[in-house]
Amino acid sequence: MDESDGHTDRLPLAEIAARASADAGGVPAQWLRDYLPLLADVSQTGRRPDAAALSRMRECGESAARDGVPLRAIIDVRLSATWLA
Repeated sequence: MDESDGHTDRLPLAEIAARASADAGGVPAQWLRDYLPLLADVSQTGRRPDAAALSRMRECGESAARDGVPLRAIIDVRLSATWLA
């Protein structure tokens, strides 16, 4: 996955987000906004996410919960995105 140009070897990140959203039953792709760049970085470098990245993921989950998005839906859309990437 190449974060610098917004593409993986297979699909542009925007397309991954759209397909993952559809695969997850229409979970809005906005919940992948921070996840896909993190996935790209981890894939490229092999490094684990740092504390700041983990904090962003936690904040995203809290925001989704406040908006009434079930945790299961967030997991589903992220797993779909990971598989597609």
